[in-house]
Amino acid sequence: MPAARAFPFVAVIVACALLWDGCGGSSKVSANSYVKGVCTAITGYLTSIRNRENTVKSGATPSSPTQGRQILQSFTNGMLSDTDHAISQLKAAGVPNIGNGDKISSAIVTVFTKVRTALAQAQTQANQLPITTPTAFKSAVTQYVSTFQSSLANVASGLSGLRSPDLVKAAGQTSACQSLNSA
Repeated sequence: MPAARAFPFVAVIVACALLWDGCGGSSKVSANSYVKGVCTAITGYLTSIRNRENTVKSGATPSSPTQGRQILQSFTNGMLSDTDHAISQLKAAGVPNIGNGDKISSAIVTVFTKVRTALAQAQTQANQLPITTPTAFKSAVTQYVSTFQSSLANVASGLSGLRSPDLVKAAGQTSACQSLNSA
């Protein structure tokens, strides 16, 4: 199912975000305040995605291609909403008042914006999945998953080289960030 394959890519994005400790918006905030906002946003995002994935996994097997398409549409639409919410929260976290704070916050928001773009493309593709026969639907879903995975493959590349010892230290002292390390 696409949900099961989408989650690992989202987890990679989140891991990159934690590794390079970035997110943000426009107001200057302390490193501690910033990482608390970022980690809280990412924790909520991951929880929502896991819940959606579990709902799809635990649901009944679709009885028809039409029902299968509806499940994918709902899943993708929900992930779009979750991503929009995460982007808003990441912007609201502000910009860490550290060297490269603007670049770091901008880079992580850009990563999530790229995820959102990939999800919007997946939503368009889900809306167009053929429902004429189970075979046609299954083949199209395989292509749908492959296309979605490819679109997410390099979204975190913009975080390369952005590292802040101040944010790493703050993340180590923030319970919201510590809970992500065990997630």
